[in-house]
Amino acid sequence: MTKAMLVAAPMSGSGKTSVCRGLAAALANGAIGRAQKVQTFKMGPDYLDPLHLEIASGLVCHNLDPWMMGPESCRELFARNTVWAAAKPDLAIVEGAMGLYDGGDPTSNAGSCADLAKLLGIPAVLVVDIAKQARSAAALIKGFVDFDPELRIAGVILNRAGSKNHAELVMAALAQVLPQVPVLGWLPAREGLDLPGRHLGLQPPGPAAADKTAVLADWVREHVNFTALFSALPDLPHEAREPAKRSEVFSARASAVAVRPRIAVSRDDAMFFLYRENLDCLHAAGAEVVFFSPMADTELPVGCCGLYFCGGYPELYARELSANVAMLEAVRAFIKQGGPVYAECGGYMYLMSKLEDAAGETWPLVGHFPWSCRMETRRRALGYLEVRTLAPSLLGPAGTRARGHVFHYSSAAEPELDLAAEAALAGPVRLFSAENAAGRREAPLGVRQGSVAASYVHLHFASNPDLARNFTAACADFGVAHGFI
Repeated sequence: MTKAMLVAAPMSGSGKTSVCRGLAAALANGAIGRAQKVQTFKMGPDYLDPLHLEIASGLVCHNLDPWMMGPESCRELFARNTVWAAAKPDLAIVEGAMGLYDGGDPTSNAGSCADLAKLLGIPAVLVVDIAKQARSAAALIKGFVDFDPELRIAGVILNRAGSKNHAELVMAALAQVLPQVPVLGWLPAREGLDLPGRHLGLQPPGPAAADKTAVLADWVREHVNFTALFSALPDLPHEAREPAKRSEVFSARASAVAVRPRIAVSRDDAMFFLYRENLDCLHAAGAEVVFFSPMADTELPVGCCGLYFCGGYPELYARELSANVAMLEAVRAFIKQGGPVYAECGGYMYLMSKLEDAAGETWPLVGHFPWSCRMETRRRALGYLEVRTLAPSLLGPAGTRARGHVFHYSSAAEPELDLAAEAALAGPVRLFSAENAAGRREAPLGVRQGSVAASYVHLHFASNPDLARNFTAACADFGVAHGFI
């Protein structure tokens, strides 16, 4: 049977990611006698934490985001990789985001870790930074346990203890006020365990990632009571119904494509921000997904019928991207043929004429959009968006809805663009109208020009099955017309 937990904390910076990585790696490497299969998930719009969790567990980490995906899609994705999986995991770990009760609404749990735990029917384990406190930590934890009686907190892990004696002081206070909530372990403060960050979050895993993960595994193995942990977690209930096949989910609203177009997706250090579920959606819609490197490859994958440029760090690799003239020319030629191209954030930047990096150096790029972008010292946008297409595009007809998020430091020198869907197909027109998570209207954004749709928005394809279906259908039509399939 599979056990599951959501690892949360009172606030960001408490050590959730380190604890989750350490737990996953320790168990996957046989901390309790045999190697455990640990399936990890990450809450929210995060591309970097999942990469570190994948190294720890050895399995693909999936994002869970009730606002972007919808509650039912979250439950389906979680069940598909736990109780419905052919090889069921021993433990499912969901790494939370922010504080346990922090979400989009200060008067409810909506969008919070607590909300997700209840949605999935799993308990929370609270990671608490006890540095510089003793009995006060017990008061803090009691407040979190009592705040929502419907949420079960299965136990706590004390982090950044100054010494064994310090941890024992906190445990004694907890035993007095919360005897029903077990302390599952205490972790000593240790330098060098936290991951370095950069302007969009944690740094991606580097060559030493496996070694650092092994250190975390030892840190957790020595100080967490795994017997107590597994005893505190209930078995996930067996679901009576089997999951719908992904192809059935996508063909429920429209027939699948008759051919299988090849969609090339960027994957290198410059452009790799992508939800695994987006790839699964494309596959379920009938696409064959292949990967290529805009930095290193000199030509597009053979027979590709569509391009998907992900977000990432083009500003850090602008020299390499600009120097790869062969790839720039291949992308220009593909667009000139009318090839469908979808680009998000960093991918959108790549399709502009120039990129000015943080040092002020300017680098020529694809130039499909005849304007430039530049890196700013302050964040330009952050948050969830619900968008609606203003013009027909590879995402679908005008009026197609989707959800996603924005998070970027660059600004684009876009001209004033036409908002009308009936504008000439060759000219650039605005792609999206937008509202934030609170329902407030935002400025229109994104561009559709010819066969290209691009914006700063990272869309989650599970928010609307038509997105992947329409993109795949556009690629299939192009591939058939040009003899690629």
